[in-house]
Amino acid sequence: MCSSDLNITRRLLTYDLDTFELKQVSKPIRRGKGHVSIGYAPPSQSIIAVFEYGGYTAIFPTPAESKKLFQVYPRNHYIFYNPFRNSFLLSFWAGVPYFMEYNLAEDTLTKIEAQKFQMEFELDTKRDLIYLSLPLRKELYAYDARTMKLKKRIPTLLGARPMAYDDLHDLLIVGSLITGEVEIIDLEHDTRFRKKTFAYYQRDITLDKKRRRAYISSVNGLYYLDY
Repeated sequence: MCSSDLNITRRLLTYDLDTFELKQVSKPIRRGKGHVSIGYAPPSQSIIAVFEYGGYTAIFPTPAESKKLFQVYPRNHYIFYNPFRNSFLLSFWAGVPYFMEYNLAEDTLTKIEAQKFQMEFELDTKRDLIYLSLPLRKELYAYDARTMKLKKRIPTLLGARPMAYDDLHDLLIVGSLITGEVEIIDLEHDTRFRKKTFAYYQRDITLDKKRRRAYISSVNGLYYLDY
């Protein structure tokens, strides 16, 4: 398991997943600042770390040392691995009406049209779609995971940020960083239900699918919702 201490020491930390023992500390990265998003590509076991400010992105072929540093638009929010294209998607929280795709094999960056103020991505494994949350538009954009072409727009909460897909029940759980609400979208029947207000500025959602329970983290603590 890899964690980021890049905000302070600019190093990537690697922990044993069973014991949580610190196993390795990378050499420091000299560029970039702000919070850091980390993505992992299983085929090549590559790790990518993206800084919020400065637009600097570091590629780690091993947890010990990065081999490449490249620059994207300097308002990065999130990084997400697309297994269908062996690529990383990078969203930006301000400034530009596109997100970017970094192709690992070809070492290329491509702009993909969206709207300004993008948040997070989630993969729908039943339909092979990737959802992108757009908090100020109260929408999710759904892209074909194989072609990255926009397929449809889905209405959702104001402030939509974190998402989690429940493939056992074909539901998408969406949280709001503005209103503190949580919404469940029934993708098969195209319906929205069970809004509930928790804390504001929600960050992540993790699911216990068998129990139908969503764990929601925020700046005020951790909450759960049985859906």
